[in-house]
Amino acid sequence: MTIPVAVTIAERQGEVALIERSNETYSGKLAVPGGKVETGENAEEAAKRELTEETGLTAHELVFHGVVSEVLHEQEDTKGFALMVFEAASLSGDLESGDEGEASWISPAEDAHRILESDLRILGDVKNSECMYYNSVMSGAELVEFEACLEAADFLT
Repeated sequence: MTIPVAVTIAERQGEVALIERSNETYSGKLAVPGGKVETGENAEEAAKRELTEETGLTAHELVFHGVVSEVLHEQEDTKGFALMVFEAASLSGDLESGDEGEASWISPAEDAHRILESDLRILGDVKNSECMYYNSVMSGAELVEFEACLEAADFLT
């Protein structure tokens, strides 16, 4: 089963709002704010909600950048996610940490070693490309494979 997830890139003055995850797999790693799409909401609503819950920021307008099919291998469990990637075109509010971890404005160029590899790809390849479909394979916090610019027929395979 593939779990729908919405993530939101929020930038201000060359820095990106990232969350220092506190769960076991990603402890200490920085990630783009996001989470599962809840029953009854669409991906854009979920992206706005997750951004606010995790950072205190409010996105007023979102730009859709694409979908990443991500397979995550954790210990003896494998999960599939469809990450719908958005960028906040306009923001308001002050950065505040939520339940998922500490929120900070981070320079990806200076702190790349602290950011999850898959999220670095979201901040780079997905955000800056005309492509719409991507595949990603993770083993815990390690990126094992990343494919960009897939045809729709090859997506989610």
